[in-house]
Amino acid sequence: MGFEGVVAAARAVRWYLPELVGPVAGQIDETLAELLAEEWDEDVGVRLRQVMERAEGTSAFLEAVLDDTPDFRPPQVRSRTLKSDAYDGLPGLVGQVEAPMFHCPAGDYDWWRPAVGTPIPKCPTHECMLVRA
Repeated sequence: MGFEGVVAAARAVRWYLPELVGPVAGQIDETLAELLAEEWDEDVGVRLRQVMERAEGTSAFLEAVLDDTPDFRPPQVRSRTLKSDAYDGLPGLVGQVEAPMFHCPAGDYDWWRPAVGTPIPKCPTHECMLVRA
């Protein structure tokens, strides 16, 4: 079983934890950061998935990210159009703007910029600036 999507979800969910799980966000974030820092093996993937599935909010987030194969993006940053909601739309090309992705150089945190004016945060684990992916 591949764990690429689970790892992508674990790196991405860290930004959304306060809204998904409330007061236990810090505890879950710390656990995810520790697992993401470990040397990779299948056991780490299994444990990441277990952490993500413990709370309803993170479990739903994980499933939404896995449903976005092969891009594995959080649902909050996916382009939506009227056409994606079962409306055929007007004829012609419909432009979509993708949210740019930034990541921690150490590889344990991914973040998508929701709007041009939104400041880029630092990695909560390493306190370093995120770089554009």
